[in-house]
Amino acid sequence: MRIIIATLTIINKPYAQLFYHEETGIVHHHLTAELNSANLKEVFFAGNELLRKHHATKWLSDNRFMQAHAEEDADWIGNQWLPQAIEFGWKYWALVVPQTWHARNNLVDYVNLFHDMGVRVMVFTEVDPAMAWLLKIDKQPAKR
Repeated sequence: MRIIIATLTIINKPYAQLFYHEETGIVHHHLTAELNSANLKEVFFAGNELLRKHHATKWLSDNRFMQAHAEEDADWIGNQWLPQAIEFGWKYWALVVPQTWHARNNLVDYVNLFHDMGVRVMVFTEVDPAMAWLLKIDKQPAKR
């Protein structure tokens, strides 16, 4: 089942697309193999601005075609970008993992770090189930 949601396109470049789903408050990126450090920062900073401006709490990362990040990018994500995203209200991350093993393995540390910082993480191999999870996640009663 394909999920259709009203969407604003924020970035539409060969290396990445960034969307904001207005009705649901979901930040959504799609990264490609052409992504470099400067472009990564552009996309992630713009995503954080969407979190801040719209009081959004959900982010869908479509990383199916992404390559592994450089060590400097990993440091920047963990030490600069992530704390700001959490400060702006990020709570739920639906991660659609890359197709290659090396790139998938690169994300294990992020999943653990983000979880340890209080972001609820769910991992997927396709976009539609990831979106479906984000649509229902804060509508479920809290477990006791």
